[in-house]
Parts: sequence; structure tokens; C-alpha cells
Amino acid sequence: MNAAARRLSASPDFRALQRRRSRLSWTLTGLVGAGYYGFILMIAFAPARFAKPLFSGSAISLGVAWGAASIVSSIALTGYYVYRANREFDPQNLRLVEDAQLGDTN
Repeated sequence: MNAAARRLSASPDFRALQRRRSRLSWTLTGLVGAGYYGFILMIAFAPARFAKPLFSGSAISLGVAWGAASIVSSIALTGYYVYRANREFDPQNLRLVEDAQLGDTN
């Protein structure tokens, strides 16, 4: 490991960034996982409930709606992570890397 990498990994700001990024990614992973596992558990233990129409006279069942909502929410949560990464995490990471590399020239 070179000196810049050691400085970067020892930086409290870099560690805080890693914690924030990790916390967000695990939270979003948990939300997506809960939606998908909830979907599977409902299919396994209450299939009749999923077969019911979404509303009176609807040709779409609750199961189809939940499945579509799971896909759309996964896409939306991925988009949210990418937005946060591009707007917050990546610029801060770049600044920290540049600061660590500047220490090599001193």
C-alpha cells in the first residue's frame, strides 16, 4: 500500500464517508429484500389473498400489482442510491483522494 492509500484509509473523514455509504446501501438492500421476501412469503402462505382482484371489477390481481410495485421500487431505490452517490459520495471521495495524494508531494 502506498503512502497516499495509507493516509486515505487512516482519514477520519474517509471512514465516516465509508460508514454513511455502507449504511445507506444496507438500508436500501434491506428494503428491497423485505419487499421481495414478503412477496415470496405471501405466495407461499396466503396465495388466495394474492389471487384477489386489486379492486372490484379489476382484471389485475393483488399479486401482479405487488410484483410490479416490487420491480418499480427496486428501480427507484437504485436510482436514489445512484443520485446520492453522484451528488454526495463521489465528490467527497474524490476530494479525499486528492488530499491524500497531495501529501505525497509535500
